Amino acid sequence: MAMINLLPPVAAKQLRASRHNTVLLRYLIGMGVALGLTLTVYTITFILMKRTELQSLSASTESKQKIARFKDTEARAKSYTEDLKIAKSIFSSELSYTTALHKIAGALPQGSVVEALDLNPATISAPVSLAVSAKNKDIALSVKESLEKAKVASNITISSLQEEQAAQGQTSGDYPIQISLNLTFSKSIFTPGDDNA
Repeated sequence: MAMINLLPPVAAKQLRASRHNTVLLRYLIGMGVALGLTLTVYTITFILMKRTELQSLSASTESKQKIARFKDTEARAKSYTEDLKIAKSIFSSELSYTTALHKIAGALPQGSVVEALDLNPATISAPVSLAVSAKNKDIALSVKESLEKAKVASNITISSLQEEQAAQGQTSGDYPIQISLNLTFSKSIFTPGDDNA
């Protein structure tokens, strides 16, 4: 069955055009809504990204400040460590004259005392003179043997042995015998601990 079109052709044409316009208007409205939604999503995304960027910059700045503080602390710690190394090297190279004198005195036989001794860094492992006073000749002669046994010195030779003469009417002192020795002290006399006395 065929339908009879009673509308005049101009009106039918206008009716078709109005339908096409309605469809086009729906498409335009749909595209506007879609474009608006797209712009809204992009704007929200941009705002969130900017906020995240600002937070990251703030966190980065705080981290840099903390790192700068830690670097300052690290620099002070390194300086302190260097100072400790310097102090350690000074103390390790320092000569303990008290220890040396204690070891030398401990190596001497009873009844003898040190009269003159030149100890300094230049005389370590170099020949020096040692003057000792003793109560009698036997003790004076045993000084060389005692120093050799204690291993505080090497190359020990007696350079002189003399008795102090008392003035007329006076007695000679407690240590009248003077012995002079040439010897070379070992470095071990300056190190505490292994006491040879």
